[in-house]
Amino acid sequence: MDEASSPELLSAAVITRRNDLLVVGRDHQDAERRWSLPAARVRGGEMLVEAAVRAVAEMTGLSAVAAPFLGWYEWIPERRDDPDPHRVVMCFELVVLDDREPVRSPELAEACWMPVWDVSELPLADGLAELLAEHGVIDTLA
Repeated sequence: MDEASSPELLSAAVITRRNDLLVVGRDHQDAERRWSLPAARVRGGEMLVEAAVRAVAEMTGLSAVAAPFLGWYEWIPERRDDPDPHRVVMCFELVVLDDREPVRSPELAEACWMPVWDVSELPLADGLAELLAEHGVIDTLA
């Protein structure tokens, strides 16, 4: 990782439906699926919450509206050769406008409603479990 490079700023959506959390999964080069929230890089001139709403639409096909800011987490790669950059993820609670099932975008392996009690057992993006537990979205950490 280049020491002069800036962290990547992303905005993510924390959306619950009854006892489920909307999660997305990506397959990585280590063959393990990593789970996270719908998230997008913030574009120049775009408000953070707008990026979160856009991420939900682009990644799951669902329409959502903004609710309060929840918190943030960050991921810093441990190895210089890690292809993923340092990321700062701003998380907003969002509300979906209908009860449809998510339709995953082509770059995702999966997009689904996951029972909150199962989420802590998933291989989550670094820092995400702590944020979700701190804000009462999930009960315990795996």
